[in-house]
Amino acid sequence: MKDHELRRAFEDCSLDPKLFDHKSHLRLGWLYLQEFPPALAIEKFTSGLRCFTRRVGATAKYNETISWFYMLLIAERQQKKPSITFAEFAALNPDLLAPGAPLLKRAYKPETLGSEQARQTFMLPDAHNSDGLQLSN
Repeated sequence: MKDHELRRAFEDCSLDPKLFDHKSHLRLGWLYLQEFPPALAIEKFTSGLRCFTRRVGATAKYNETISWFYMLLIAERQQKKPSITFAEFAALNPDLLAPGAPLLKRAYKPETLGSEQARQTFMLPDAHNSDGLQLSN
């Protein structure tokens, strides 16, 4: 699916939820951040994601903290290493696509991410790791 097709299907809620995996989430976030300043991109993406999850009956899966966390990381990484395509961005940032969300696990306690507050409002990272929290490439 081309970028504009993915975005249109997401925005009109016609995207098959089975095709909306973690990589698709990141790709959409990247697309919004290509077009808008970070604050506006986050607002547009999270608003669209809340609408999409309502439309497909998956509101329990929405988590504001996770959405903001990844959008902020994408924005930071785009500034450091601009890329022309999402495939290029993904190749430069494989840790964002890593199975099991290791960046989230390093940044947040499980009980924080699982909380109703995290689902509704962005929360700052709260995990305390002995190796320190290094999220940037």
